[in-house]
Order: sequence, then C-alpha cells, then structure tokens
Amino acid sequence: MKRIKRVLNLTTYAILIGMITLVLLHFIGGFRYVVIKSGSMAPTINTGDVVVARKAEFEDIQKGDILVFRRGEYTVTHRCVDINTEARTVTTKGDANEDPDFGQLPASQIIGKELFHLSRGYWILLPIIPFLTIADFLVDKFSKKD
Repeated sequence: MKRIKRVLNLTTYAILIGMITLVLLHFIGGFRYVVIKSGSMAPTINTGDVVVARKAEFEDIQKGDILVFRRGEYTVTHRCVDINTEARTVTTKGDANEDPDFGQLPASQIIGKELFHLSRGYWILLPIIPFLTIADFLVDKFSKKD
C-alpha cells in the first residue's frame, strides 16, 4: 500500500512540474500551444493535434514553414507558400486546400512558427489549455499598442 501511495505521489509531482514547465515556456519562452480544429493541414497535421509554436522574426520565416497566425478572431495554422519581403507579408495555404488563403498576411499577425506537433496531444495539455487561453487573452489585451 505504501508503494502505491508513493508512486501516486511521484506521478502527481511529475504532472505538476510538467504543467508548471509548460506555463513557464508559454510566458518566458514565447511558446504557443494550438489545438487544431480543422483538417486544412491534413495529412501533415490532423484535427485534434496540438501544434507547439514559438515567436519568430519575419526575417526567420521561410517558404515551407508552418505558421500560426491570426485571421480576424481565428487562430490559423497554415504553411507559408510565398514571402514578400518588401511588403513584409506572406501567403499561406493549408496543405489540404487547393488554393492559397485569400490575401497577403502581414507580419504583425504572425504569432509564431511551428516547432513540432503532437498527434492527439491535446490530452497531455488539456488540464492547462484553459489557463493558457485566458493568459493569451490577457497578454493580448494588455500588450496592444494604440
């Protein structure tokens, strides 16, 4: 019985340390975690996968990179298919889509570049996604430049 209790305690501590690490990476390291809600990037990234992205300078973006960006009220994850360095814009396209996304995407709307994604990984992050979402909202709300 003591052994089971010890294993449960260690597991609880490991989960807690993991969650704290993810939150710190989010705030300090500029990491973003996005749960994919559509099949526009299939088969590369599927619905329910979690994309882990990190802030990137416009100059570091290359054709073929998978970007996380804002389009109106939506957070979108699509591939960069063209770059206009003079206008500081990119053209994006979902891998499963026939045509590129409408219009040029300004650098200011790019949240980050994909580092990796976890297949159905939202189960791992599920407990902290609400906190990250609230934190993202608060950071966006209070860091906007007028």
